Amino acid sequence: MSGTDETTVSTGDQPGSDQRGGFSLDVEERSIPDAIRDWVSKLRTGDPGALPSVLGLIVLAIIFMQVSDRFLTRYNIGNIPAQGAYIAVIGLGLVFVLLLGEIDLSAGTAGGACAAIAALAVSSGELHGSLPARYRRRSSWLANNLIYNMVRQFGTDLWGSLGDDRPPGLLGRPVLEAEDMDGTISAGADNVLIIGDFSNYVIADRIGMTMEFIPHLFQQTTAGSGFGRPTNQRGWLAYVRHGADSINDGAFRMLQA
Repeated sequence: MSGTDETTVSTGDQPGSDQRGGFSLDVEERSIPDAIRDWVSKLRTGDPGALPSVLGLIVLAIIFMQVSDRFLTRYNIGNIPAQGAYIAVIGLGLVFVLLLGEIDLSAGTAGGACAAIAALAVSSGELHGSLPARYRRRSSWLANNLIYNMVRQFGTDLWGSLGDDRPPGLLGRPVLEAEDMDGTISAGADNVLIIGDFSNYVIADRIGMTMEFIPHLFQQTTAGSGFGRPTNQRGWLAYVRHGADSINDGAFRMLQA
């Protein structure tokens, strides 16, 4: 006489079963109103999402606007993305690491070290070191202030910090500013940084001033169109001539992007 023992084994979810993953909501087709309603419902349940970060940025912007009236100027708005570009690139790379469930704590340190090494190699090894010694003793740096700010982002061990005023010297040499030079390092940018003995750069003024009497002044009714009408005024036109050039190109070294 034989019997058959039947045993039931629970195998759980089968691999081939139609189970939605944790990212199912990310691939569902939703309209903008639906997305707004979902965000409001999450906010009511205590999940603010990115709201604290956005509010924090708004608060910081308000504080900076009160501290300085130049915060919203075109010059500063263009300066902020240029200074934060490398941070955005590093952060974009970390996004993929986090999506894989991993973490990398060395990205910031590696990025700062690479930037500092590159700055030292460019400024002290190639540019500063290539200047002949007879000119190096009286040399000075010349660049746009935005370039100096980029150098200061490499770390306090290299050249001060952004929280302080700009130091008067870099690698032991005075620092001069030229607003007309390129303020960003990009392909095709002309001379972004110059070091040299500026006693070999001459600015010449023509002796004397030329003056001319104008018996009748005219002004257009609409600027840029038509002929001008007499204003019943008289005036003087004075002009002088200036010139500037290097008298010894070997006394300068220029960094080009």
